[in-house]
Amino acid sequence: MMKKSIPRFLNVLLRPALLGCFLLGTAGPLPVSAASPPTSRGVALTLARLETALLLRRLGVAHEEVGRLESAFRSYEESLMLFPDDEVAQRVPRVRAALARRAAPLSPPAPLLPEARTARLERAFELREEGKNAFVRGEMRNAVRSFEESLLLFEDEELSRFVGEVKKEIELALSLDGLEELFR
Repeated sequence: MMKKSIPRFLNVLLRPALLGCFLLGTAGPLPVSAASPPTSRGVALTLARLETALLLRRLGVAHEEVGRLESAFRSYEESLMLFPDDEVAQRVPRVRAALARRAAPLSPPAPLLPEARTARLERAFELREEGKNAFVRGEMRNAVRSFEESLLLFEDEELSRFVGEVKKEIELALSLDGLEELFR
């Protein structure tokens, strides 16, 4: 008999929401005075926002540690929208600067002599073969690295699109792995 279970990350995401619904649905109105603390509804909403901001902060840190700066930046921004945090506010400019450095255009290569062009072309094909072999072995990161080095030496639009798709697959796999570890 198969037992159906909810994945751990759903449990972590749904628990605060269900708790908030429970508290909001069953709590009656409290009398309000200048000396009384905030209502349970206000406290529940604040706690839910804080928990979500904390999860987004942790997700941003995890993304930043593995080099997914765009995802880290988005997570930090969303966290700050929910709840102000000085540490996250300090991380945002650093990540933004790293993204700007990453996107900076490279200077064009100097013109090459025919012998140098031939040597570059041969090296590009060697790197492409290394990338193919690594891809066949399932070593996606090594394959991407070799293909990118080959593209620096010899441009190929089809290979460039292929590398982009492989990078997306790697990022997707890493994001799924990161989510599972985040909610343990």
